[in-house]
Amino acid sequence: ESRLGNDNGARDMFERSLMADQAHAQAWQAFGVMEMRAGNFRSAKLLFECGLKNSPTHGALWQAYGTLESWKGNVGTARILFAAGIEKCPHHVPLYQAWACLELQDGD
Repeated sequence: ESRLGNDNGARDMFERSLMADQAHAQAWQAFGVMEMRAGNFRSAKLLFECGLKNSPTHGALWQAYGTLESWKGNVGTARILFAAGIEKCPHHVPLYQAWACLELQDGD
């Protein structure tokens, strides 16, 4: 739905999926990323936090949350989130890549 420009329809589908299964980490992550791309950073943050509460070992949630904070200019917070994600999900390679990209952009 979101790819077709129907964000409201996509929101409805995500909400239904999360009502059916609050532990569905991919739904939390995808919903949050959709909101992040739409510029709804507060909603995205809430979705990532709820997702991590329900699935703290889902690397893509940590990655997306860290990326959100990076986009917002909160480099220190992004580093904390990437580090926490790597601690919980040490085999999720995209976390390392996202953190490396942050450091390249920040000049470290």
